[in-house]
Amino acid sequence: MKVASCGGCEKYPVPIRYIHHQLDWNPDRIKVALAQLSAIDDGKVSRKAVETLPTIHAATTLAREVKKAEAAGNPIPHKKQEQIAKRASESVKESPARVIEQEVFEVSHPEKGNQKKAKEFQDYLGETAQIGRKFSRAVEKIIQFKDDLDSETYRNTIGAHYFKAVCVEIQSHLSAVLNRKMER
Repeated sequence: MKVASCGGCEKYPVPIRYIHHQLDWNPDRIKVALAQLSAIDDGKVSRKAVETLPTIHAATTLAREVKKAEAAGNPIPHKKQEQIAKRASESVKESPARVIEQEVFEVSHPEKGNQKKAKEFQDYLGETAQIGRKFSRAVEKIIQFKDDLDSETYRNTIGAHYFKAVCVEIQSHLSAVLNRKMER
């Protein structure tokens, strides 16, 4: 196959130069696309998963992350790749590429994924404890107004009914947490 010469693309193999001249794509972009097609042809990346994804960037991310997982000794089965691609394409809060990175990481490193979730939960408990402390101080101030709370004038206000409803809700949530025998 004879391919016309172009400035700088002579260093690439003939198929890449041919595609470059036909599609006017950057040769590096062609190499990435051919590597992805090769990964699909070799059975490492699911064709169905790639076809599910909304962007080329997401498909490139999937191929890269699957390759990393396999290199780490944790290959991602096609069915799991397809599930990840489906969730990534349906995501509205995060980019598909970000969803793919997170999910492949969790699948290929389950022990680290669990550590990450445990840390996030621990951080959340700390934040909740700080909010609880502020709430406790607010309740202490309310206790100072105990006589006002018991007055007939206050008991018939909308604020009193709302306050009582919130207190019942908090009591219910605290009962659920404390009944799980949390240590003090």
